Amino acid sequence: MVKKKVTKKKTVKKRSSSTVIKIPQVPLRQRLDPFALAYAFAGIRVLLLIIISIVKNPNLIKFVESMHFTYSLSFSGIITGIAETAIWGLIIGFLVGWLYNQFI
Repeated sequence: MVKKKVTKKKTVKKRSSSTVIKIPQVPLRQRLDPFALAYAFAGIRVLLLIIISIVKNPNLIKFVESMHFTYSLSFSGIITGIAETAIWGLIIGFLVGWLYNQFI
């Protein structure tokens, strides 16, 4: 018996030279949403005021009382202080976002 010689053909895939990978360009100047920044800033300020009220550090309490008109360590003082700090946080956060968008 005669053995036949088996040859395997190699398949080579040719790449076309017209294939181009497109990478989207990232815009360098991003705009901020002033309302989102205002809500985030107000939320952080409220959380910090609640934490300060729970910890009851005398130096922090004096500092917060000097910054807010309505804050005291009573229940109603904490609630009004939270409302006041939320309003100030909304105003300051919105102004920072709006001014950032004006000058980019």
